[in-house]
Amino acid sequence: MSEETNLSIRAELLAVAGVDPTELAALSDVAGVDLDAEAADHLDAAAAEIDRITRATIRMGLHLLAAQASIPRGEFVRTIEERGFPRQRAYEAIKIVRMLLAAAAAPAEKSANSARADKSVDACRPRLQRLIAMGPARLEALSRLDPEVIESADVDLLDDVEAMPVQMLRSEVRRLRRKNQDLSARADKSETALREATAGDLENDEHVRTLEQRRKLRAWFSAAVRHAGPPDGSMDTIVVGTVLHHDSLLAGLLASASWQTRKFAAIEQWPDRMDLWDRFAEIATEEGDAAARTFYDSKKSAMDAGAKTSWPAARALIDIMLARAEDPVSFATEQQNSPAASPDAVFSGSLQYWSSLPPDMIFFGSVDPSLGKAGGGSDPSAVLVGGLDRAVRGRRALYILEARIGRRKPAEIIALIIDLQRQYQCFVWAVETIQFQEFFRDRLIEKSTEDGVPVPAVAVQPHTDKRLRIESLQPHIDNGLILFNRQHKTLIDHLEHYPHVAHDDGPDALHMLWSIAVSRGMAAGAAVRSRPRPGEDRIDWRAYA
Repeated sequence: MSEETNLSIRAELLAVAGVDPTELAALSDVAGVDLDAEAADHLDAAAAEIDRITRATIRMGLHLLAAQASIPRGEFVRTIEERGFPRQRAYEAIKIVRMLLAAAAAPAEKSANSARADKSVDACRPRLQRLIAMGPARLEALSRLDPEVIESADVDLLDDVEAMPVQMLRSEVRRLRRKNQDLSARADKSETALREATAGDLENDEHVRTLEQRRKLRAWFSAAVRHAGPPDGSMDTIVVGTVLHHDSLLAGLLASASWQTRKFAAIEQWPDRMDLWDRFAEIATEEGDAAARTFYDSKKSAMDAGAKTSWPAARALIDIMLARAEDPVSFATEQQNSPAASPDAVFSGSLQYWSSLPPDMIFFGSVDPSLGKAGGGSDPSAVLVGGLDRAVRGRRALYILEARIGRRKPAEIIALIIDLQRQYQCFVWAVETIQFQEFFRDRLIEKSTEDGVPVPAVAVQPHTDKRLRIESLQPHIDNGLILFNRQHKTLIDHLEHYPHVAHDDGPDALHMLWSIAVSRGMAAGAAVRSRPRPGEDRIDWRAYA
């Protein structure tokens, strides 16, 4: 390579790295790196370094495993910390060694040799060499499997792992960790009158994938597990697991006032300067962990401020945030017990909230009684009240003031609407009238008139697909024309995760509320009327669906 080419390569490197030439020369000299080598030589050298890192990690794990066997129980952590070993990295190295020991023999060899002594070093060496050649990222992913799972595998994991992308491998590891969950076996055991039932990892990715699967699991838990103990009701039930879906069994138990609950998260309180951590994540993704750690070291005090982790002695904040940067969706589920909304969640991140109300509003109401719908089921009713700013100028937003979503009898729904009408004096109420719900509207008008609080209820008969109607709200919500109350947790949850929700009555009632406000209060050039026009006691949804 000519001197002129060397200078060109060095100049380009300096431009990319943004460092001083003297500093770069000093660093390469200390590290023993010849920057003037060919690109292919650099890549070969980098590959060799990865192999050295892998073998160094294994050597460290073997040393630590041997030392752990000789150090009294309970003293190992203190001993390695006194010698300057980061606890987490020490255990990661040990886990990798244990995984390699478990995977040293192929499935066929395991079945043929019941005793470990029957296996020769020569027989294990080729598999170990293949494992080591996969590199540190794959070894770290495999090390998350319990050695027992690897040893009991009836197929050769190496056949698929070697060519599998690291991200896919991590997902496969999570699947294997939950593979042996046999709910039917647990149901058989439920006949045993135990004083205490402990359920761990009841759910896996398959159990929460569809609404029907989630319902089956809840039904099984309520029937088989909760009634497994003695007739005096003295059995205690302890459920431990990861929240894999916002509508999962475990999420429902956490939200129930009938259970004593505790939710664990790697980060209990987020740092104050999340903008710096967002930049940290960008650097980790684009330039690697080392560059991200350098950025963190330069701004450590600001980035640590306000953060609170659940187990600081076991895992540093920067390591947690590196995991978050690598895969935010999996991190939210596995580390925070707070599954993120699906990528196709229509309203995720769009909701905006009001902190104060305008002085002059006109009120509207909507109700989805959920009576007599196809499929039978006990769906919740949804009763919403919104206030539309009367201001002629500026943005005329709809403020959501009431969102009562729950299972109620028809008489209870009617009583609730009358109470809300007495409080808000709504200009119009939109009532969905499908099948038997027309009778509900008639009874509402009759009862409210008897009570001296006549409800101006108009019938809404939808003619378009419900999902299309609900999703049509997205631009209006995103533009801040519909503002929500943070206390309405159920409505917010239904919107944030739509369409992957068990019930959509809240979003459907919201569409009715928005449409009635638009048609009656926001028509261009029209003043708000004090009452419906003669004969306008029914709305044809096709006019504004």
